[in-house]
Amino acid sequence: VKEEQPQIQQHDSSSSREEDTTSMPLLLSQKEAWPDVTSFNTVIDALAKSGNVQAGLQAEALLPWMKDLGIVPDEITCNTILSAYAKSGHVEAAMKLLNRLE
Repeated sequence: VKEEQPQIQQHDSSSSREEDTTSMPLLLSQKEAWPDVTSFNTVIDALAKSGNVQAGLQAEALLPWMKDLGIVPDEITCNTILSAYAKSGHVEAAMKLLNRLE
């Protein structure tokens, strides 16, 4: 049985950080309160616990934003994204991400 992958809109890394702040879902948009790795981990954890079938994809989609902001994902980030995939039933996607991270 082939596992279907839900689709989400991808982040356009060519746009500027100021443009992104108005469209970044679930993140602070005030210039004086830029997110850090803990902010991203908190959002990713909330996605993992949400029960949403797209939680893993939504969580992984935050990685390019982190990169654009100069934020390095840590072990918590990666484990929580893997958890989001697993909890939303996308074990194959979790395994693909794990292989890319190794």
